[in-house]
Amino acid sequence: MNSQKIRLLLIEKDTKSQQAFKEFFKNNELLYDYTIANGFDEAESSYDLHRFDVIISDFSSGDKSASNILQLAKDIPVIVTVTPADEKILFEALNTGVCDYLIKDTDYYCLKFLPWVIQKVLRHKKLEESHRRTELELREQEKKYRTIFEQSRDAIYLTTINGEFIEFNNSMLKLLGYTRKELSNLNAKELYYKEEYRDKFRHDIEKKDSVVDYELQLRKKDGTVIHCLLTTSIMYSKEGKMIGYQGSIRDISEMKKAELKMNELCEQLKSANIALSLGYAAEKDRKDALKTVLYQEEIGLLIDADGNILGITEKVRKISNLSRIELLRSSFYDLMEQESRAGIKTEIQRALIGSSFQTTVVINTPDSGKKSFEINLMRINMEKEKRILTLLREKKKIS
Repeated sequence: MNSQKIRLLLIEKDTKSQQAFKEFFKNNELLYDYTIANGFDEAESSYDLHRFDVIISDFSSGDKSASNILQLAKDIPVIVTVTPADEKILFEALNTGVCDYLIKDTDYYCLKFLPWVIQKVLRHKKLEESHRRTELELREQEKKYRTIFEQSRDAIYLTTINGEFIEFNNSMLKLLGYTRKELSNLNAKELYYKEEYRDKFRHDIEKKDSVVDYELQLRKKDGTVIHCLLTTSIMYSKEGKMIGYQGSIRDISEMKKAELKMNELCEQLKSANIALSLGYAAEKDRKDALKTVLYQEEIGLLIDADGNILGITEKVRKISNLSRIELLRSSFYDLMEQESRAGIKTEIQRALIGSSFQTTVVINTPDSGKKSFEINLMRINMEKEKRILTLLREKKKIS
C-alpha cells in the first residue's frame, strides 16, 4: 500500500462536498487515486467496487443507505460521513459494520483527519486478513492432527499431571477394552499393573521432560496384564508450568511372548549343546570344544513366515549394532545383503512345511563389513502359529 496509490471511491451526491474532497486531495498531494460517484445507484451500476481499497460514503445519500454498500463491498473497508446532528444515524452506521466515520462540518475541517482514518482502517483490514489466514491455517492443522490422532494404530492420550484424561483416540479404547465414557471417568494411575509403576514413571519423565520406548505393564478392563512401550513428553503452559502429559502407547505383549519362547528354546539348545560338548571334550580331552559350540549357537533369531523378527539373542544385537527394540521392529531380510534375500525367502517357506534347512547368507555388519554365515532354519509350532528358529554360525569375513 505504501509504494502504490491508495484507490478510493467517494460516494457523495452533494456537489459542495465533492469539491471540498477534490481540493483537499489536490492541495495535500496525497497518494490517492480517487473516483467520485453521485450516489449509491451510480456506484453500484458503474464501478467494480472490488478494485477499490477504501470506500468513503455519506451514510444516507438519498437513494439508499450505506448498509446497501456494505452488502456489496463485503471485505472492503467503509468510512461513513455524517453531520453533527446525525447522532442516531452514526450509531446505526457503526452497528451495520462500517470501519470508521468522519463528522462533517461546514468548513470541512474534518478532512484533515481523513488520511489518518484511512491508514487506520487499512491497518485494521490487514490485521483481520492476517487473523483469518491464521485461523484457517489452525483449522487445517487441527484437521490434519485430528486425522492422524484418530487413525493412528498406536494409542494416543493427553492427561493432566494428576492423571485425569483430557483426550484419547479410539486405539486407546481398543487397547484397554474400555468405552469412551468409562475411560473418561478413570484416572491413569488405575491402569498401571502396580501403583509404584506410576510413581516411577513420573519420576523418570520429570528428570528428562520425555521418555521414549519406556517399558511397563498396564492392566486392561478385563484384568489382562499387557506389556507396553510408552513414548511420552511433558506439556507446559505459556508460563512454563508443568500441566500434563501427551504420548503414545504400543502393545508389545506378543513380542514379549515370542521372545520368551525363543529364549526358552535357545536355553534348551544350549543345554543340549553343553551336554554334547562336555562328552566330546571328555572323550577328546579338548575343553576348548565347549567354548566353540556355545559361541556358534548363541547367534539366534525367532522369525515369522514373513521374516519379521519376533525374538533375538544378545549376540544378534551386538553383530547388528541395533537395539533390541529396533531389531524387534525390523525384518530378518533387512540384515542381509540384497543377493541373499531371494534364496533365504525360499528356504524359509520350505522350512515352514516341516523340514529343517541349512544354507548360507551374507550379512552386512556395521563394525566388520560383510560377513558370511551358515544358517540353520527349524520350524517351531507356537499357539497355532508357525515360527522359524534361525541359528547362525559365522564362516568367514568377506573382503
